[in-house]
Amino acid sequence: MRALRLLPCLCTCDTQVVGVRQAVQLREQDFGNFQDSDMAMNMRERQRFGRFYYRFPNGESGADVYDRLTIFEDHVSMLALRLHAVQGCAFAACMCSVLVAVI
Repeated sequence: MRALRLLPCLCTCDTQVVGVRQAVQLREQDFGNFQDSDMAMNMRERQRFGRFYYRFPNGESGADVYDRLTIFEDHVSMLALRLHAVQGCAFAACMCSVLVAVI
């Protein structure tokens, strides 16, 4: 929702916004429950597996985030191509969880 409040600031030029979509893939990494009683053991396991690959219980790893954002990037690319081909409009992707298409 923070990104939607930012939208008027991004579109200050003489453009017409023709679409806004929220991208659920753009969000912070979920680290799980840090109040777990086994947190010391989790941190040792993280050291052994590596920061990028270790997934905290009920959380996601850096690799999970990378996969999620790669899917988002593909989605943005395909949306930009489709909007340009169908509506002839330019496309601006604001990397703050809001996609904006402008004419």
